[in-house]
Amino acid sequence: MASSKQISTQLAVVDNLHLFSFNLHGLNQGAALLEHWCTNQVFDIILVQEHWLAPANFSRLIKITPGYNCIVSSAMEQLCASTILRGRPFGGLAVILGHRFRNVTKTVLNTNRVIAVLVSDVLIINIYLPCSTVRNYKELTLEIIANIDEVCISTSYKTIIIGGDFNSNLEVDSWSSKEILKFTNRWKLNNCDCKWPDSTNITYHHDSLKLFSCIDYFFISQSEIVNLENARIEDHVLNSSDHYPIA
Repeated sequence: MASSKQISTQLAVVDNLHLFSFNLHGLNQGAALLEHWCTNQVFDIILVQEHWLAPANFSRLIKITPGYNCIVSSAMEQLCASTILRGRPFGGLAVILGHRFRNVTKTVLNTNRVIAVLVSDVLIINIYLPCSTVRNYKELTLEIIANIDEVCISTSYKTIIIGGDFNSNLEVDSWSSKEILKFTNRWKLNNCDCKWPDSTNITYHHDSLKLFSCIDYFFISQSEIVNLENARIEDHVLNSSDHYPIA
């Protein structure tokens, strides 16, 4: 059994967290910014979506994240095992954690759409929901939400933090936004964009098609929202992705 001193040390290591979520739109697009922040140890925990890596290429992500441990999943694992990949690569998640969390981290769920880790008493979930053009997207969305429900039910934690690409503007009345908000209400989670300093709120952009939207979010346990010091959308010259990271 852990001593009170050990427990106190474990809890202290997750105080004052700096988190960052970034849809890379492929590692080649986001690598420069990701490597910059990892090299300079700017963030404690980084949630990555759409790295587009097959399992054989995970080392490419690990190479540009010095000082961090990577928990990675691939959306192409089954495809690569059964056939030759043709066309554009797709999907994939990673949770990238500073080395100081090594002894207090447990992987709870690792799939190509959700990675959940317990860092001391903080449940951190990286999510990549399907867009409405994906075949059977409603069934897939409900399956993902059910998987996260099961994680929340079966895991002992104090705080939940969920971040990632929700592929839905939660300000717009749609089937997916309703399902997402039902989930966040069920688990008493608050949207961190309440602390964004301005009303720009664009996290996805497709300039040639003139498409702009807010589909990337962080949610945190309602009881902890008062402790949220800052939330922002990052616009950085090194970013070549079609998403702006959120921090």
